[in-house]
Amino acid sequence: MAVIKSYITQFRREIAQQDLRRIKHSKKDQLFFLWAGETVLGKPFYYRLQGPSFILEFDHWHADPTHTHSVWRDKDEVNLLRENYKKFRH
Repeated sequence: MAVIKSYITQFRREIAQQDLRRIKHSKKDQLFFLWAGETVLGKPFYYRLQGPSFILEFDHWHADPTHTHSVWRDKDEVNLLRENYKKFRH
């Protein structure tokens, strides 16, 4: 929950409390965590937290440690990370 709260308060301040209430009232079996990639510092990885109403993604698939992507979105919104990769070469 700490990771979710950190993202909500950084990226969606204007509606953070509303989001937090909605997530806290979700059933715990509706929250999922996915990890892909390395577990060694500096190596590529990706993680995703997903609940019934939101998707949070962090993508670090590049050799450059300063090139990361982070997205918080409602499930019914456009997949911003996918759209970014379609438009820009990485």
